[in-house]
Amino acid sequence: MNKPNSTSRLRLAVVLGTRPEAIKLIPAERAFLDSLAAGIDADSGMLALDRVLSQATPSVLTVSSMDLQKLQTIQDQAMAQLESEPGVKFQRPNLSSEYSKPADAVEQQLADWWEELLGVEKVGAEDDFFEVGGHSLVAVRLFAQIKKK
Repeated sequence: MNKPNSTSRLRLAVVLGTRPEAIKLIPAERAFLDSLAAGIDADSGMLALDRVLSQATPSVLTVSSMDLQKLQTIQDQAMAQLESEPGVKFQRPNLSSEYSKPADAVEQQLADWWEELLGVEKVGAEDDFFEVGGHSLVAVRLFAQIKKK
């Protein structure tokens, strides 16, 4: 008989509703099950969606099983810490585009924020956010910076 792999162990835990502690899991599997347990079930999700869709179109829609006020507080604290601590910056990597100096104050402000958040020196106006090292979590922090100003 073959030994079950991590995918089959994880599937077994989800299907049987087994507590993660009862099955030997790698840390990534345990984190997945923990986040899955924090979510809402399908029926509750459909009820929430029905309520949202039955209302006038909201200007902002946020659906979460997590405490959004607490998450915002954590984000604000992280941003304050980021602003208070000078970060280490690395040299500009070799990119597909040559360095192009920001043309005006708005482009310069955006380049400065990219440099702070990505830890890279000399971000240019034509640089690709993802090629410089950006990803969705950094983008969220960038949007928070923009919104703050």
